Amino acid sequence: MSMTVHVTTHCTDLQVLKEALDEMGIRSHQGRQTSRARRAELTADIEGRKVAFVRNKDGCLEMIGDQDWSAMRDTGLHREIQQQYALVSVRHKAESLGYHIASVTRKADGSLSLVARAWS
Repeated sequence: MSMTVHVTTHCTDLQVLKEALDEMGIRSHQGRQTSRARRAELTADIEGRKVAFVRNKDGCLEMIGDQDWSAMRDTGLHREIQQQYALVSVRHKAESLGYHIASVTRKADGSLSLVARAWS
């Protein structure tokens, strides 16, 4: 019997999550697919395995994958997805306010530095 791991991502916007995964080089497929008796809104192919993103009762998207797969227990992967999601969210917000992203730099500690400038 296969066991699953559920990881809450704190991601709420499906389109932003899909864009973030695409920018990370992770193929994803939007649409309602069944995952362990729950309806996945997005399915991603990570390291050759399917990971479902299912909305929980709080409105956040959870990653659901096999317990025996080390990537589902890798908090680095979870952080990377959430960081890319945050970057895409900030970029969309900045652009909606009339700014463009001049640069994004990854610091030695893994954090990102983003510079937004007003359109001239």
